[in-house]
Amino acid sequence: MTLCNYYEIYVDFASLRRWARTRVYVANENSSNISIIDAASKTVIGTVGVGSAPSGITISSDGSRIYVANQGSGSVTVIDAASQSVVTTVSVSGAPLSVAASPDGSRIYVTTQSSQLVVINALTNTVTANVTLSVVAQDVVHVEQGRA
Repeated sequence: MTLCNYYEIYVDFASLRRWARTRVYVANENSSNISIIDAASKTVIGTVGVGSAPSGITISSDGSRIYVANQGSGSVTVIDAASQSVVTTVSVSGAPLSVAASPDGSRIYVTTQSSQLVVINALTNTVTANVTLSVVAQDVVHVEQGRA
């Protein structure tokens, strides 16, 4: 199965574990889109255009939204999972690397190449905080307290 004509793809393995029975979402960095794959049939069932050089992808805890960190365009694309359409694009400072959703679905966390952790309100799709980190973080995961 060929997903893109580029050597590197990014798969959100946490999402894969949660949603392995239905869908797999793959960020295609060189194509500026994501592929939606039916896990059972192992076929691409959809492609959604996002920003430049998508580098991270995650799914909301209820499965309704897909969030894509676009390294090349400095943004996060929000996609409605049911309709496979873009809801909005949120600009963030720096080049986003990875993205994670809080378990309650209220916040999206984005790491950037400029050593920032950007917090997005998932209900309003607005940036609510920029936290300066001491290093560039390559990945981010949100774990509920007491559930490591």
